[in-house]
Amino acid sequence: MARFEHTTDTASGSWIAPRLRGKFGAAGLVCPTGYEAYARVFHPVETQDAASTRLTWADVAAATGTTVHPLMQWGRISGQLHGTRLFGDWDGGEPPEGALDERSLATLATAIGGDSPITIGVWVGYGQYSGSTGTVSFMSSDGSAPEPEPSSRDGWEPTFGVDLPSSRTLELPGRSYGLFRGTLSMLADPDWRRESGWAWRWRDTLNLAWPDDHSWFVASEIDFDSTVVGGSRELVDRVLASGLEAAEIDADADLSWEGDPVNRP
Repeated sequence: MARFEHTTDTASGSWIAPRLRGKFGAAGLVCPTGYEAYARVFHPVETQDAASTRLTWADVAAATGTTVHPLMQWGRISGQLHGTRLFGDWDGGEPPEGALDERSLATLATAIGGDSPITIGVWVGYGQYSGSTGTVSFMSSDGSAPEPEPSSRDGWEPTFGVDLPSSRTLELPGRSYGLFRGTLSMLADPDWRRESGWAWRWRDTLNLAWPDDHSWFVASEIDFDSTVVGGSRELVDRVLASGLEAAEIDADADLSWEGDPVNRP
């Protein structure tokens, strides 16, 4: 299997910033405006049970008596906004912020379709992307001095082998991204992180993805628990029919925690 390879060609992303616009929390501030249609993909809810069951936001809304709609916010449907219990008492897990899991990302890549060359971006603020040391250390459970871990485990490397924060990065409003090159079909294989030397101790996948012709864009903002996809009408229809929990939105949709106009106390 091919690997995603680090690139310093940040000029390939120079078209993105001029198309980012909107109020705080707007989908168009993370996914470029100007596309024919947009979809919001809700990150699956990761439960805390022994089987690590994955639930949908609709499952949680049904349990808490809240309403499913395209702008629903996790803090509202779970009753956890600002630490308060607005509706049902949900404590059975939550969706991860910042990225889609590999399985969902594979489904999304298949729905987008094709094997075009793509660029993907990862936020450089994640600590595991700094440095390329041969060992990593963690404090033992009894509080004694940490012992070094091997630099790889079953083919997983602790870093990309490049110190992303000190390399040339794509600068977008409030965020810096390290860039990698590959093809869309690579994302359709859930093992692509293993093949590309992604950090084995962390589950972050990617925050940005786009093809060379800019015909679509995937944005997983680090503070969002859903991913925004922009593209043609046909592409977004495929995403909506892919089996992912997704809804159509506009570029000016408010995806902030305060953006849910329906589920209010």
